[in-house]
Amino acid sequence: MGARLLIAASLFGREALRALFDALPSGQTAVEATLEGKLDSGAPISAPLALTILSPRALESSVAPNPMNPHGTITFRLEHSGFVRVSLLDVQGRRIQVLQEGILQAGYQDVRVTAETAAGRSLASSVYFYSIESPDGNESGRVTVLK
Repeated sequence: MGARLLIAASLFGREALRALFDALPSGQTAVEATLEGKLDSGAPISAPLALTILSPRALESSVAPNPMNPHGTITFRLEHSGFVRVSLLDVQGRRIQVLQEGILQAGYQDVRVTAETAAGRSLASSVYFYSIESPDGNESGRVTVLK
């Protein structure tokens, strides 16, 4: 029989992965790592590992869950700190509410979306849009409210 390799898996949450890779520029980045483990005899082994990290471009955004009822989160990444405004819009492009407004630091951002107007009235089931204005440019996307 040959030697067996014991593999202990490490699980990283979203925040831990962001902390590891947040400083990388947008696009592809080559990273050298070392894979370490033990054989079932207890003898240590290690091997070099070349990784290619794919970082989203600045402002590449997503909404989860989508469709939402009644809450969701818009996630995006800033390459530069500065003034940011995130708004929720109706299908005619009218601002329903400002979700985030102010100075934000570079890095990943999570902005909570609620299916209501600025006055607190519930939104009807429909398609809505969000708009992100930032030092990195503007981004928009679609979110569905389904009740």
